[in-house]
Amino acid sequence: MNFLRIVLVVLATFILAAIGWRLAHVPRPTSPEVASMPATSLESTVAPTPPVPAQPAPTQQSAATPDVSPPTSSPAQPAETTAAPATAPEPATAAVSDAQRARVEKAMQDAADLAPTFDRIKNAFPAVAQRAVDGAAAKLKADTDRPSPDDVFANAVRDLRQSSGVLAAKAGPDALGAIFDKQSATLAELSQTDPHLCADYLYGGTSPAYADFASGHRALVAQAAEATLGAILDGRKQQIDHGTPSPDDFKLVEDGLTAKGLSADEISALLDGKSLDPPLPDDRLCGNARTYLSVLHDLPLDPRLRVYGLAAELLARS
Repeated sequence: MNFLRIVLVVLATFILAAIGWRLAHVPRPTSPEVASMPATSLESTVAPTPPVPAQPAPTQQSAATPDVSPPTSSPAQPAETTAAPATAPEPATAAVSDAQRARVEKAMQDAADLAPTFDRIKNAFPAVAQRAVDGAAAKLKADTDRPSPDDVFANAVRDLRQSSGVLAAKAGPDALGAIFDKQSATLAELSQTDPHLCADYLYGGTSPAYADFASGHRALVAQAAEATLGAILDGRKQQIDHGTPSPDDFKLVEDGLTAKGLSADEISALLDGKSLDPPLPDDRLCGNARTYLSVLHDLPLDPRLRVYGLAAELLARS
């Protein structure tokens, strides 16, 4: 799993999350009350979801139709407990030696753009970092095998998001908004690099091109991870309930997209999952996604935080 797969899940979920909001108007799920829990307790009680095997990339006509509605609300949990994991825990990582772990740790420290962020993840959520290191170490079968710092970092961020990401929804305005600002920056860089790559990214495609882009833009991906970590820590401290997005909030988004020049069909594709025939060219699709993020960023503070808060909860469950 490469860097961009992590960013992909984040971006694609919240770009297409409006489908679930607008069609179903489902209530916002209740977050676990975990404010008083130490980081290590939180990590140990919520197992990360195993990565899903890559599927063939869908066509653009049908890409905007995944079900991203939030799960049915469940009663709030007591402060000393956490929500049950969505899937069964993964089997324990095969036994690894200290020498194998040391090789992985050295690879991470040698990745200058990743090392500071990985160290901060390790300090705040040591079990997350340890699982990522052990997973990579277990794959080293020969002395000549080289661990991939990209994969180690990506797996740590995925684990962090899935085990603790729900806390980001309760972060303050700056920390919560930073998640989406950094994803917007990633999308901007992708669009300048290759519109086709940008389009594939939005639709969940994976290819060697993603790994190439990620390895050449490690600082960008590390900044996105920093934003995620910062929002999680801020949300755990502040525990702000931003409320549920309303129909009026959706109308603000629609009006903003119209003002930016999107057609009625293009807006419907974003907000209702309508298939376009013929599909949009890659550069137009990528531009519309960037416009969508810009519109969200420019919403008045309260509607923006309601939308961002729900999006952050969806991301934690993706």
